[in-house]
Amino acid sequence: MSASDSGEREAGPAFSLDPAAAARRLLAFLRSAHGGGGAVGLRSVWRYEELWMPLAAGSAGEGGEAAMLVPPYDVQLVWLCHCFHHESYASYCASRFGRLINRPSILDADNEEYAVDRCRDVWAAHYPLEPFDLDDNNIEGNSVNDNSTAEIVKMVQRYTGLAAQFASPFILEGVYHVAARRRYRCFLDLIKKTVCTIQGNTRLVPSLDILLMWLAHQCFPVSYATDMAAMAIGDNVAKVVVGYGEVVNEEMVEMTKVLWEEAYDEPYDTAGSEIDMAEVGAAREAFYWEAAAASEQDANRQYKGLQPRFIMEVYLMLT
Repeated sequence: MSASDSGEREAGPAFSLDPAAAARRLLAFLRSAHGGGGAVGLRSVWRYEELWMPLAAGSAGEGGEAAMLVPPYDVQLVWLCHCFHHESYASYCASRFGRLINRPSILDADNEEYAVDRCRDVWAAHYPLEPFDLDDNNIEGNSVNDNSTAEIVKMVQRYTGLAAQFASPFILEGVYHVAARRRYRCFLDLIKKTVCTIQGNTRLVPSLDILLMWLAHQCFPVSYATDMAAMAIGDNVAKVVVGYGEVVNEEMVEMTKVLWEEAYDEPYDTAGSEIDMAEVGAAREAFYWEAAAASEQDANRQYKGLQPRFIMEVYLMLT
């Protein structure tokens, strides 16, 4: 049975937080007016480390669950970039606060708007001299001397092109997220198989859809750590998987394809999940990507809904 079979794909432990829902919020943030651009520099990192993280830790519950507060855009971007490096973030939280600090589990726009407004009031009460919305992103006389600060700055710089990576309109479709979640689950299982059976420095390269799910999953550090521990792969993900912005060679890509196809008897490359972004660009030129062009209920996209398609039903009466 191939991995494309829905039953097999959904096998295994359930996620503590739905990566598909998390991906929708991540995409919404990246596609927002702020997420599309704007510099985030030293002052934003300073605000994140010295203002926001102590506030978030102080508001967090015993399990590290953050209060329903969404920080300023620049701070939120730094927070996300830090969370994308889970091992570094977990170590940072443990050294500063003694526990892992989670991001609030807000998966819809209305609750997020409320959390931003609430955080604005809390921020003003704690830091009356520091504006919530940042216009000038410079700290006069400030330099990067602390090792953790320098590391976070590099993380933020690595993800400057992330919004463009997921710019194709088809990535917004719900069926894309559902299919990506199934493939992501298989990818996590492949990590375990790779660690158990392959010796040496084998690295797996996530495809575009799997990368989206992986980043979205890491946006919620406590949930991510819980799920990785349940799957018994927590210590191996960073070692085995090539992260965003890392150098990828053809050998890594081919090895990933071979291991995937041997494990699941289906191609690793599918429409909308290419590793090479040049292929995605070519696909965008070859198809009509208007979001309203195809319904999510289109039967032709039930299991492989990775590109909009059109169906014409023709009824013939034979006499």
